[in-house]
Amino acid sequence: MSALKLKITQEGEPCRKCGERVVKRIPTCKPAENQWYAFRWYLWCPKCGQTYMVETAKYIIQPKTKSSEPAYCACGRKRRKQLEKCKGCLRREALIFSPLLKEAGGGK
Repeated sequence: MSALKLKITQEGEPCRKCGERVVKRIPTCKPAENQWYAFRWYLWCPKCGQTYMVETAKYIIQPKTKSSEPAYCACGRKRRKQLEKCKGCLRREALIFSPLLKEAGGGK
């Protein structure tokens, strides 16, 4: 085997590990929900089991929104969770509503 590590990009090229010709395979499982990308196919060596992920087979997974709730808070900051308010908005609400609660007798 040569010391150069050549990229294996096509079916039938020799495996870098054992020299056997690689074959094209299609993944059987679906990508996980939190994955950003996946491969439509990959190259696999039948002799040693080495897999080669090829950049041309890579695709980006579109994020799925669970609700119509925006990903940004009212103040423009990005939310960590769908229905979570940012700390700035929580502080602002506390400053606005705490005097009103005290006047109504609901706050301490």
